[in-house]
Amino acid sequence: TAEPSAAELHDLVRDWIEQTGAEGVVIQAEGDPLAAADVVCETLVRARGSGARFRLNTLGVGATGAAGDAVLEALKLVDTVSVFLPAPDATQYDELLRPRDPGAFDDACAFVRRASAVAHVEVTAVNRPDVDVAAVEALAKSLGAAEFRTRSWLGE
Repeated sequence: TAEPSAAELHDLVRDWIEQTGAEGVVIQAEGDPLAAADVVCETLVRARGSGARFRLNTLGVGATGAAGDAVLEALKLVDTVSVFLPAPDATQYDELLRPRDPGAFDDACAFVRRASAVAHVEVTAVNRPDVDVAAVEALAKSLGAAEFRTRSWLGE
């Protein structure tokens, strides 16, 4: 199936808010919503004034260059940016997420730093027994994240 356009997403958000009275909308995707950064940015701009509070759940990769600048501008319209950072270093990050592109850990860290300058950023990690969660929290805080939260590990 085709990915929805920003206009379609805006209509969906508007209709959902009108029908349910919901106050918040979470933007996430199968994968990372920033893989379609142009659609996410346009949706946020179109939805401005809807009264909804927006949260963006992301890995924070792929928002570089001109696209990254547009994303940072759009993040000013988001109440919370939640970045999943599963490990305190590139080696373990690559082992856990198996990113397609090299440098994903560095991109994610750069995104947290840049996003923290314009938005409320929360970093999350899973409380896995093989991850030094305290080190992830220290990294998140050093990058400027306003919050750090762990999620439960459900095992393998």
